[in-house]
Amino acid sequence: MALDYSTVHFCSALLSVSYGTMFLVLWAKRREKPLLLWSLSLFLAAGAGYGFTLQGGAWATALLYGLIAGNVTLIWAGGRAFDGRAPFEWRMAALPVLIAAIHYGATLSGEPHIANALATLLLGLNVFAVGRYFFTEGAAVPRFGRKIVAGSLFAYIPIYLVSVALSLLEMESRISAIIILVGDLVLNNVFVVGLFSVIEDRTRHALRVMAETDEMTGALNRSGFLKQGARRVAGEQKAAMLLADLDHFKQINDTFGHAAGDAVLKGFVERVRAVLGESHLVGRMGGEEFAILLPGLDTAHAAGQAEAMRVAMAAGPILWGDIAIMATVSIGVAAHQCGEPLEISLRRADEALYRAKRTGRNRIAA
Repeated sequence: MALDYSTVHFCSALLSVSYGTMFLVLWAKRREKPLLLWSLSLFLAAGAGYGFTLQGGAWATALLYGLIAGNVTLIWAGGRAFDGRAPFEWRMAALPVLIAAIHYGATLSGEPHIANALATLLLGLNVFAVGRYFFTEGAAVPRFGRKIVAGSLFAYIPIYLVSVALSLLEMESRISAIIILVGDLVLNNVFVVGLFSVIEDRTRHALRVMAETDEMTGALNRSGFLKQGARRVAGEQKAAMLLADLDHFKQINDTFGHAAGDAVLKGFVERVRAVLGESHLVGRMGGEEFAILLPGLDTAHAAGQAEAMRVAMAAGPILWGDIAIMATVSIGVAAHQCGEPLEISLRRADEALYRAKRTGRNRIAA
């Protein structure tokens, strides 16, 4: 069965319009910029695809190549916006113009096959760059969907290379166009599935973070601390567990109110992170009790970190509006043995915390 050039172009354009409409409807509900950019990229691809079915001069064909490059640029911009970055850089806008200009110049020089080959080669490089972005960026969230997107974009590269070879051999330009379009009919489906998987990955990640985070302080909750802590110490030869309890916290609540007590809890977590940075896990185990996991540290070094936390807490008041609230903390320090459940080292840290409380508070015990 022969593949008709116009029919394949029409099917490709229709598919892009369908997917573009899906993203547009989703954008109308969520108002998220990546969805709009991806929708526009698909509509642009559809417009360029339909434009190739029409008879046009050198400038029209060059413009269509620029539109295809613009489609790729919008995919890239959507990925950057999805990652919280500025969607566009100047080089991203320059590339479609460059591709159109090179194609137009080569066509005017009497070498339309060279023009098609150069434009297609540059498009392939552009697609590769966008695929590389999706493959290498976004490490903070699950990467399954990004790998699908990147894989679908990388799969275009051999198709583009075949098209370049056919153009250089001065074969009928429609043959190379059909090769790209047939590949596009398949890969466009995979690409869009990948984009929806990227969205789902982020949603699932956000829900997991919410489920494992103490809403008030921003620290992990008990369940999240135990889950993430078990992953962090897996394979570690040494680690330390701290258990911290704010001294006389009930008195703070009784004197200033629960809202002031909440401010003290938040202030404690902020000061812990100021001392330890973001590389260690902090979890609220309940009430005014917090656990801190220090992978890679022995008890002696962990005790030094605990003392720095104690000093930071006692160094100055925590402000709640115009009220300055002094608060101190007692901390128990224990070693975490390789391979044991976190609950065991937490129990040892709790025993050390009891000793710190019993001997006067505002101190550490190991």
